[in-house]
Amino acid sequence: MANGKSKPAGQRAKARDPVIQRADTAFSRRRKWDAVLSETYALCLPGGDPDGVRGEGDKTDTHTYDDTGVRALRERAQRMHGSLYSPFAVVWDFEYSGLPLEDIPPDQRDAARAVLHRNALRVYQAVTNSNFHLEMAQAMRDCLVSTGCISVNPGDPSGRPLVFEALPVSQWAGLESPVTGVLEDVFRKRSVTRPDAELIWAQGKFDTVPNWATKRADDPDEEVEILECQLFRSDTGRWEYRVYVADGEHLVHQVSFASKPIIPFRMDKYTGETMGRGPAMSCRADMKTADKVVELVLKNATIAVTGIWQADDDGVLNPANIKLVPGTIIPKAVGSAGLQPLTSPGNFDVSQLVLVDLRGNINEAIKGKELPGFDQDRPVAYAFLSAERDRAAIEVPEHQRIYFECDWYLVRRIVDILSQPAFIGTPYGLETFTADGSELKPVPANPLVALQTQAEAKQRLQALAEVAMVAPNHVQQEVKLGDLVREHLQNAGFPDHLLYSVQEKQAMAQAAQRDQALRMEGLRQGVAASAKLASTDAGGQLLGQAGQLADGMAPS
Repeated sequence: MANGKSKPAGQRAKARDPVIQRADTAFSRRRKWDAVLSETYALCLPGGDPDGVRGEGDKTDTHTYDDTGVRALRERAQRMHGSLYSPFAVVWDFEYSGLPLEDIPPDQRDAARAVLHRNALRVYQAVTNSNFHLEMAQAMRDCLVSTGCISVNPGDPSGRPLVFEALPVSQWAGLESPVTGVLEDVFRKRSVTRPDAELIWAQGKFDTVPNWATKRADDPDEEVEILECQLFRSDTGRWEYRVYVADGEHLVHQVSFASKPIIPFRMDKYTGETMGRGPAMSCRADMKTADKVVELVLKNATIAVTGIWQADDDGVLNPANIKLVPGTIIPKAVGSAGLQPLTSPGNFDVSQLVLVDLRGNINEAIKGKELPGFDQDRPVAYAFLSAERDRAAIEVPEHQRIYFECDWYLVRRIVDILSQPAFIGTPYGLETFTADGSELKPVPANPLVALQTQAEAKQRLQALAEVAMVAPNHVQQEVKLGDLVREHLQNAGFPDHLLYSVQEKQAMAQAAQRDQALRMEGLRQGVAASAKLASTDAGGQLLGQAGQLADGMAPS
């Protein structure tokens, strides 16, 4: 070589394709994380595969002695999954792109809201009938360690409409976009058989790869390395997706998406780094120390059980032939001490005290502060609310980061898939709404905005209650109570089909007016008849008797 240095064995020649060069750069930066990821995964997620060497079914926890981090991470992942993506609730609300619901004409507002409600239900059904909750649980655990990654692809419109896959952290690498600051460019290396490759990328041009058909026929189970590349184009706002057969850099598939198909997300990071640093990585030192303490305790227990022995070299006792089992006769020479246990030095065992502190720190770092429970001394409501508020002060910013890096892209990808022509007419196809001649396409709403809306609604109700205590007569004069009640119910998620629509309220008002008019007409006719009757002597006498009878029946 020109610089006098030989190329290391196994190093691949520099790629010619600039996209593959960018992928090599990403994987080069990613390999710097192998050591810290392997160490952290071994302590709290031993079933993971951060370096890509674990075989299926391998024993990955044989060198783990303390499982505090494992249990804490599993519990936090389950709680976070249930909080962000509850399996039994409609998670995502919808709004119209570029047009607030309040700006839609009042006579069309209820119909527009009903379309949003139906779309939210269809997205919920599509997600529920897919493998979302299984795959997202794995991605959540990776996120608690470093960085989670999940892909979303269309499925069968008549069966499983969506296909989710949690990507192992060893298979992919990402680069941040200088425009968005998010991991937009993602590269994935994996090995698949040739028949599987043709099945996964049905539109791929594999016939352009030399000897592809011949090798497929000779050995269909032989695996080939595939490189998937996702590139964000800031000029168009779209994501370009490419598939290469790594051997020979053959581009076999290329397509552009309006949404992000591969979504990496982080809870925290350091400046200048691309991979995230989750709560588990922040307490790696405590997990290492606790694991080593338990290991030493077990070794000390082994010594305490078997003991360390010493014997005089008297020519009679042969240590190689001695088995320390009940009933054993050990010979010794006259005057020899024989076999004696070695006296251990003074042992001041503080391991339990150390473990209590370490495990408490690990649980607090990963799970958060414990809420007061029934096992604690006299828990009170104030203590519980205070602890819950402290936990929320930490978890809400973390969940907000997940929203901007995962949820925002995830739900838009789902909406993009369910809006495709293949899903029109299926139970999962999304509807649009036309207002003033413009077609409005629903887009997912920010759940944090919904939380803010609910908080503002509570403030309004509190202000109303305070005014009602001071000046109750002025409340109805100043506040549209009907509109307030309706808006509060809608913000709280009250179903629209249980609320009267504008047309129904107009019909009710018209019916009430007709009833009032009929009553007034009946009263008018009664007064006229009474006046006519009173104009005669007999009628006046009859009305007088009726008045006396009514006075007699009135209570005294």
